[in-house]
Amino acid sequence: PPAASDKRPRRAARGLAGRACDAWRSPPPEWLQPMTRRRTMFFFCIWGFLSLVALFFEQVHPFPPHVEFLFCCLKVVQILVLAYLKLPQLHIESLVLVPHVLATWVMSQVPVADVDVIELVQRYYVHIWISLSLLVTQVRPAPLCLTLLADQAVRVVYGLPWEPKLEELNCLAIWCTIAAFILISAWSDQRNLWSLYEAQQQLVKSKMECELEKEATEALLSMHCDAGLCWVGADGATVIHSSAALDAVLRAPMCGRELAAAMPEAEAARFRSATRGVSEGAKRAPVRLLPTTLLRASATPVPVDLWIVDRRTEFA
Repeated sequence: PPAASDKRPRRAARGLAGRACDAWRSPPPEWLQPMTRRRTMFFFCIWGFLSLVALFFEQVHPFPPHVEFLFCCLKVVQILVLAYLKLPQLHIESLVLVPHVLATWVMSQVPVADVDVIELVQRYYVHIWISLSLLVTQVRPAPLCLTLLADQAVRVVYGLPWEPKLEELNCLAIWCTIAAFILISAWSDQRNLWSLYEAQQQLVKSKMECELEKEATEALLSMHCDAGLCWVGADGATVIHSSAALDAVLRAPMCGRELAAAMPEAEAARFRSATRGVSEGAKRAPVRLLPTTLLRASATPVPVDLWIVDRRTEFA
């Protein structure tokens, strides 16, 4: 029918838009903030050290000393702000990206002699490395894209000092290639982080389900047990989790001790055989009943019925 054929392009457009949104999806800012903060601190320390080196060694810096001093002071301020203020993700990204655009404007205002081609090339490569190093900070692709556009606008409006020495089209092609590489790398990094975030959320969900299942199992078994519950380790003997009711019956805390130690020798051997399984090749019963006797400190022994539930098969 014509009505159904009209809906197909709309569904395809909505599906394409949904896939595009999923491709640019990033983890929640509160989840990204600790990692971005650590990486940004590393980024500031590295460039602060490099600015300090360039300030004391004239042969390695392509900018006048007062510009290098300004860059060094800027990094110190950024380090202090990041170290002593608990900033959210967006503020950390602003602390990285806004000074980067301002540094581009400052570099475009530094005069250079027309004959000093080497210094022009040095400034060109310094700006490239500064832009590439933004990937270390792990900022999200959208703010990074806006920063690169603002960076390019500053260079176009004010003109970098090396532009008269290089062909304008070549410079534009080089910068577009570098910007595309930066954005693709940032997008790939965010996709990996999104996969890590989903895996972590699935792990948390599975852990909560296991805890709820454990609580439900304990509640169900407690309805049929008078002396409480205890969880025995993989060795089939050591109690790793005991209940207050069982401790009260035995008049001693059982966590970390062997339950067989509270039984006569013959009963202890039967208990170990029941918990550690039968001979190889035989089928293991998931639930078994073991009538036995528990020895209590300074009290008469008490006969009990132990229900042994083997949970190892659930996690095999």
